[in-house]
Amino acid sequence: MASTSTSAVQSYAPGEHPDWPAPSSVKGPVHWIKTNLFGSVTNTLLTLLTIYLLYKIIPAMVDWMFIDAAYTGTSRKDCEAQASGACWAMRPAISCARSIGSSPTTSVTIFIACA
Repeated sequence: MASTSTSAVQSYAPGEHPDWPAPSSVKGPVHWIKTNLFGSVTNTLLTLLTIYLLYKIIPAMVDWMFIDAAYTGTSRKDCEAQASGACWAMRPAISCARSIGSSPTTSVTIFIACA
């Protein structure tokens, strides 16, 4: 006589099931990525294109902004003589002039020297 084994499956009455967290395929960052970034062919192509563009742009931008930048000097010509990147030497003077700006009631631009 062949014996049959029953599988050990618990059944719960409605409303009495244990409080298990939802699987990651239903909520959380993995679900958000699948739904929003790879939810359709168009979303997948746009996501991959964006990742590729960021891969190409960010290293060049970091190189120009920080690695090839000039941090000392008193004029734009000093910066151009030192490096081919950004000119951070002039940034304090530019931010000071921009923070003061021009008066809305007169056509005179007000500049205050930054210490």
